[in-house]
Amino acid sequence: GFRHVFVFFDEPDDPAMAITARFPASRVSTHVRGAALEERWAHQSLFGKFGPWRESEVMARQMLNVQVAIEELRGAAISGGIH
Repeated sequence: GFRHVFVFFDEPDDPAMAITARFPASRVSTHVRGAALEERWAHQSLFGKFGPWRESEVMARQMLNVQVAIEELRGAAISGGIH
């Protein structure tokens, strides 16, 4: 199993958010695209490469989201990560 799951949503009204809300924050980190996430993306090392494409390309957002998740993994001392 997994100790922790990171879920990133592009849309704030995504119905799957109701599912992630059922789990404690200690097990699931939920991020919704908006000003706060955009700010975090702007500080990632890959932002220069993928930032310009974040509006039109899902893969660009995924790359930036992975970096945010890795940052959180390091901060929480959670070992391992899968994308």
